[in-house]
Amino acid sequence: MRKNIHDITSNLTLFYPENRHEVITGCRVSLRRNIEEFEFAHQLSRQEQIKIHGLVNVALDKAGILSCYEYVDIKDINNLDIIGKTDRFEFANTFAGAFISKSENIAILVNFEDHICIQAVEHGYSADILFEKVNAIDNLLAESIDFAYSDKLGFLTVSPKYVGTGLSVEVGLHIGGMKFVDEMQQVLFGLDELGFRIRELFGSIESDSSAIGGIIVISNKRTLGVTEDMILDSMSAIAEKLQRLESSARERYFVESSRMVHEQIETFKDERKDGDGKRALSYMLEVASFLKLGIDSGVLQKISYDDIYDILDKSDIRYNLDLCDSSVGDVEGMAVIDNILKKIELVEYIDE
Repeated sequence: MRKNIHDITSNLTLFYPENRHEVITGCRVSLRRNIEEFEFAHQLSRQEQIKIHGLVNVALDKAGILSCYEYVDIKDINNLDIIGKTDRFEFANTFAGAFISKSENIAILVNFEDHICIQAVEHGYSADILFEKVNAIDNLLAESIDFAYSDKLGFLTVSPKYVGTGLSVEVGLHIGGMKFVDEMQQVLFGLDELGFRIRELFGSIESDSSAIGGIIVISNKRTLGVTEDMILDSMSAIAEKLQRLESSARERYFVESSRMVHEQIETFKDERKDGDGKRALSYMLEVASFLKLGIDSGVLQKISYDDIYDILDKSDIRYNLDLCDSSVGDVEGMAVIDNILKKIELVEYIDE
């Protein structure tokens, strides 16, 4: 097993070369649960942490699915990767880890923020299917474990934002087309008003540099007073709406405005480098976003291969990779760019 924990449990904004979903890059569904008569995970003694781990291990064994998973200990996991960008916190537990499915798209986290967090991730939009998977595991665990539950509130979680169903549905999107036609700000504010949480790889919707590259993850804000079906239905509807809006924006920008495309290419080629003679990561991400949009739209076959590497220099990427360990945003941004390069290598360009 590759133990690629980062891809399984954290990163929805990677643009995989094999992904055929142009707008929706990935989907993650999570169910959070705590065990009755135990304090929350950050308040547990080591003995209690061990006991909870044992309860989960026994429950998986009794359900007959333990052999389908490999356990990865906390000491072998990068905390920022496994926890995910939306739930960063200072992690203190010493006896924690994750049961990773052999298919590497399901993880059962134990003794992290909550006692148990069941996560499943997949390319494209697949929230309904992923929910069926995590819900089936949840039901199997519930046969052996009593979860903390309130008749009035629902499932009890550490963070109030998950109290109720404990369900989080996250969808990664690349809406760079809307950014190029100056429609992204309005759309993001609309999503917030409709009750969706927005995470951006870089920037803020309140700033002029919002969502560099047009790369975002949206998730449900409400879990209290709603059902799982309501959450899934609303996310499905908004994902479909965003896909239509983005497809329209891309068509207007790339198909109807070829002059603008070539002007953008020249702008990127002439962009100044920073004081060290290297391009900033934010600049590289904007370029990578533009290139992916062009590849998906089929227009970049009309420009030369040399032009691509003139504006997206691999030496700059290697330089930034050496500096990215200290920043979660940098790690994620460089992963996006690295995957863009892999996709570029699959495209044939005019040989000038």
